[in-house]
Amino acid sequence: MIFSIITAILVIKLTIFLHFMGLRTISRIVGRETFPASIRVISAIYLIALVHLAEVFLFGAGYYVAENYLDAGSLTGEFGGDFREYIYYSLVSYTSLGLGDVYPQGPIRLLTGLEALTGLLMIGWSASFTYIYMSKFWKDL
Repeated sequence: MIFSIITAILVIKLTIFLHFMGLRTISRIVGRETFPASIRVISAIYLIALVHLAEVFLFGAGYYVAENYLDAGSLTGEFGGDFREYIYYSLVSYTSLGLGDVYPQGPIRLLTGLEALTGLLMIGWSASFTYIYMSKFWKDL
């Protein structure tokens, strides 16, 4: 259980840092006035989606390490252990979709629950960031 907690804390810290740095970088890129407002807003949305995808990969790697190296439980159901399946499970967990075809057993359940919570927070953060940019550039669209 302790390895699950350590993995969760590490992955969450890295996710928050990645999200902050991603939004900060996007803000700098989108803030350049050399591009039309529509391109700036659309670019911000695309880049935010890439930041979320990177975070999903980070959690997917966390599941992989937790299951294969830390003996912190397992993912079962329609799950073969391929790294792409860890990414799929992470995406389903991050977005709180929870399809139910893959499910955690053992201490890795903690990481799953915390990923859902973290995903909701990061999506909310991105939504507020997008709102600020949309309200700033909407009149120029």
